[in-house]
Amino acid sequence: MAVALLAAVSEIALLLVFAILLGAAAYPLARRLQRLGLKPAIASVVVVVGLIVVGVGVVLLTIKAVLQEAGS
Repeated sequence: MAVALLAAVSEIALLLVFAILLGAAAYPLARRLQRLGLKPAIASVVVVVGLIVVGVGVVLLTIKAVLQEAGS
């Protein structure tokens, strides 16, 4: 039971650390958008949508590369 609890806490902690790092990396972009005149909420939405688009792009490029290698 203790091992299962440590594994669950470890997964949660890893996700929290990843979220903090991602937020810290995206913060300067959101601040720059705010300085350009966007409201904070709109700047945050733009940054989040941008991160989602980049993530989907990376996944699609990875799938494309794997499929090309699988054919050869």
